[in-house]
Amino acid sequence: MRFYFNGLVVILVVFVIGTKQQESTCDFTSLVKCFIEVLDEWTWTLYELSDIKKNMVGITNDQCQHLRKLEICMDDGNENPHSCTHKEVVEVSNTVSDLITHRKNAGSFLKSYYLLSFACSNEGQKLINENEECFRSEHISEMTISAGTYLSEKFLETDKEDDDICSDLNDKMDEYKEALRQACNKRAQYLMCKSLESMFKGLHADKLEGCDLNCGSIDELDEEQEAEIHEVHNEAEMGQPNALLNVASYSQIGGSLSILPIIVFVLSAIYLNFV
Repeated sequence: MRFYFNGLVVILVVFVIGTKQQESTCDFTSLVKCFIEVLDEWTWTLYELSDIKKNMVGITNDQCQHLRKLEICMDDGNENPHSCTHKEVVEVSNTVSDLITHRKNAGSFLKSYYLLSFACSNEGQKLINENEECFRSEHISEMTISAGTYLSEKFLETDKEDDDICSDLNDKMDEYKEALRQACNKRAQYLMCKSLESMFKGLHADKLEGCDLNCGSIDELDEEQEAEIHEVHNEAEMGQPNALLNVASYSQIGGSLSILPIIVFVLSAIYLNFV
């Protein structure tokens, strides 16, 4: 049954895409077959991650193996190369999603692939292993998915031509990063930014060509945090001498006031002697 279903999907996708790309060198059959062979395992992985609280921050290296198999299809590293452009790969994924869900414009199943790509990288896995508890308590997975959906609909999934799309998207991303500035030693904002950068550029490469989302690096964030701590420390040190100066001034005034009665007494005695 599975063989017939997969075969039917391959035929339908090739027919739908092929009629649109008469002059393309893309081997749609090889690409779709590659997707179909991996989708079962990848779908199961997504089911295991269906708890949104751990979706992105709980993916393990074993689960990432299924993503890496899907990556072979994306990078044309299969034994039967498809020679498709990035745009064609995304278009095929959209068509496969439509056919599987029986719904037009269902989106691309590659959205989850791109969203989790950074989490499955060596840097991402190290980041998650070191900060998973904090990421979960701060609801980073939910916030990232929500931000990705909102920003995609607002800036990327429209037919409107916008020359300022890169700067507008960066401005909005900066707001999200600022909101997470103090979360998990700045690791939360970095995980969100890198994950969304992968998703945006993967699904909308044509609109974001040459666009840098300014996620920075862990080293840069650490330097920034050290500078902030140093600044707070300096402000505290500057406040301490002022406090000591105030105490000293108060002591001098208090001392002067304490001998005032004696001075008055002596002056009174002198005055009486001369009267």
